[in-house]
Amino acid sequence: TKSGLVFVRDDKPQGIGEVIAVGSDVELIKVGDKVLYTEYAADPFTVNEEKLILIKSSGILGIIET
Repeated sequence: TKSGLVFVRDDKPQGIGEVIAVGSDVELIKVGDKVLYTEYAADPFTVNEEKLILIKSSGILGIIET
């Protein structure tokens, strides 16, 4: 998306997820990053039985380096 949105796979502990898609306006976050996010910025939904979360990039608190 163009609006700075990030899609995260919701299979990690609360507040941590793996980025599966990013908007074109997002510069520092990329697909495959593991991120820490605020639960208040998360909008959960399900696609084909997979739990996903839509998060505004401002709701990302940090990137977890492994």
